[in-house]
Amino acid sequence: MEFKNSLAFRISEPGKGIAAIMKMVTLTRLDCALSSAGMMRAAVSEAIFHANHRKAFGKKLIDQPLMASVLADMALDVAATSALCLRLAHAFDRADSDEGERAYARVMTPVVKYWVCKSAPNLISECMECLGGNGYVNDSNLARLYKEAPLNAIWEGAGNIQCLDVLRVMGKEPEAFKATYHMIERDLQNYASGSMDVIRASLEVVSSDHGALRFMVEQLALTAAAAQLKASIGGEVADAFVDSRLTRSWRATYGMMDNRYNAKSILKYCYPQLV
Repeated sequence: MEFKNSLAFRISEPGKGIAAIMKMVTLTRLDCALSSAGMMRAAVSEAIFHANHRKAFGKKLIDQPLMASVLADMALDVAATSALCLRLAHAFDRADSDEGERAYARVMTPVVKYWVCKSAPNLISECMECLGGNGYVNDSNLARLYKEAPLNAIWEGAGNIQCLDVLRVMGKEPEAFKATYHMIERDLQNYASGSMDVIRASLEVVSSDHGALRFMVEQLALTAAAAQLKASIGGEVADAFVDSRLTRSWRATYGMMDNRYNAKSILKYCYPQLV
C-alpha cells in the first residue's frame, strides 16, 4: 500500500521497522491460534449436536461406532489445541517476570500458530461431512467456519514463515530454544519420550535440510500439546492423543482410534454438555 499526503508517526528507529512490527505480530499470531482453536471447538460441537439427534439405520449417529470414533478423534485435537493455546497464553502473561516463560513464548508462538491454524480447515471439513449436505450449504454454521478457517494460517505469516521463524530462534536465541525444549521434556515426565528423541534427531539436520523443518515444527507442536494434556487433563484423553499422534505412523484423516479407547467416554469428557 502507498499512502500519499498522510499523517504518520515513526514508532521505531530508522532501519528497525521489522523488529518493531514483529512485537505486534507475535501477539496477533497468538490471536490466530486462539481463533482457530475456538473455531475447531465450535465445529465439533455442531457435529456432536447433529450426531446426537440424527438417526440412521435405527440408531442415533453418535451411537454408530464409526461416527463415534471420528467425533472422539476430532475431540482429541480440540482438547490438544485448546490446551496448547492456553499454555502459550499463560507464557505471554508471565513473560515479563519469568525468563523461562519468555523463552517458551518466543519459541512456541510460531510453532503453535503453524500447527493449530493448519489443523482447523481439515477438522472443520470433517465436521461438515458429519452433517452431510446440510453442513455444506451456505446457511450452515460449518460452511461459514470452513470458509474462514484457512485465513488464520495465511495472515501474520503463512506456514513457511512460521517455520523459518523457528529456525531463526534456533540460530539467534539458542538458549531460549534449549530452555523450551527442556521445559517440554520435563512436563512430559517420560510420557511419549520417544517423541523428544525424534525432535532431537531432526534438530541436527534442519539447518542444512529445510525439508525437515516443517516436520520438526509439527512434531514439536504435537509433543508440546501432549505435555500440556498430560499436565492439565491426563487420563484417557491424553493417552489416546499420544498413542494416535506420537506413537503411530502418520495418517491424514480422523476415526482411526482402536478399541483400547472408549470413544463415548472421550466425548463425554470433552463435551459433557452435549453427550
